[in-house]
Amino acid sequence: MKIKYDLMHCEFKGGRRHLKVFNFKEGGLHTFTLDEVDQLPEDLQEYVKTIEDDVKQGKFDYKG
Repeated sequence: MKIKYDLMHCEFKGGRRHLKVFNFKEGGLHTFTLDEVDQLPEDLQEYVKTIEDDVKQGKFDYKG
């Protein structure tokens, strides 16, 4: 199975985590918060579920 999505950037600002996920198949970038996941395409929702715990724990947060 080829990878379709990959988390490119995660930042905690304004009390919310903002994610940027790249879509390799279509070449686009999806920008959203965890509150907006239910509005995303179903396959992207499934990808977010696989990384959700690590995202919530701040594992991917940009510390720049």
